[in-house]
Amino acid sequence: MKWLKFSLFLNALLIPVAAIYIVKKIQFYKDMKNDAEQHAYLKNHPDNYWRTRETLYDVLPGMKNSIVFMGNSLVDYCEWNELFDKPIINRGLAGDTMDGMLKRVDQVTKFKPSKIFLLACANDLPGNFTNLDTVYNKYKRLVSRIKSGDPNCKIHIISELPRSDFSPASRLVKTLNEKLASLSKEENMQYIDVYDALATNDGRLNKSFSFDGLHMNGQGYLVMKKAIEPYIN
Repeated sequence: MKWLKFSLFLNALLIPVAAIYIVKKIQFYKDMKNDAEQHAYLKNHPDNYWRTRETLYDVLPGMKNSIVFMGNSLVDYCEWNELFDKPIINRGLAGDTMDGMLKRVDQVTKFKPSKIFLLACANDLPGNFTNLDTVYNKYKRLVSRIKSGDPNCKIHIISELPRSDFSPASRLVKTLNEKLASLSKEENMQYIDVYDALATNDGRLNKSFSFDGLHMNGQGYLVMKKAIEPYIN
């Protein structure tokens, strides 16, 4: 009788735990599927905005010894020259990936900027959540292309930003940032950590800095400005 009572007590404890585990697993695989689908759409359906901006960047002359910000929508959406009150060239492109930046990096190095600030991986993580090395190796290739095209350019790597969810992509951000910090040290580049200033204690993106859990709002860009500004001047 005692064993029966103990067995019932044990089952009462374990069943809720098992249920929570199963729910979390289902959500994990659901997030993976959603991330993969989003990445596939961006890759296979480049819109007219992407094409227009990419071809525009191809014909714009740029400015020698300028400051350039290069990346995806997180760069594209900000008015960096007004934010810093400096003549900054924006080469962000919404929806862009590492492959896209590798394709168009010569558009930047051709006019020999003095500084480049990179914020580049947000759209790559969803499609590579099982292989972070793929993202990292593409980043290394991008750095190498910048150095070969403009050896005197000072490269600044801005950390990837936190996200408001705990999707597979979100879970990889801190690991990727550790790799980017190490790469910066190895290649004599400047690493700029904006992650900690934007994240809550549990590692999520602070809701005060974003409307959609990924992109910055005005307050978010002000936080980024504070971290980046010492390297602009």
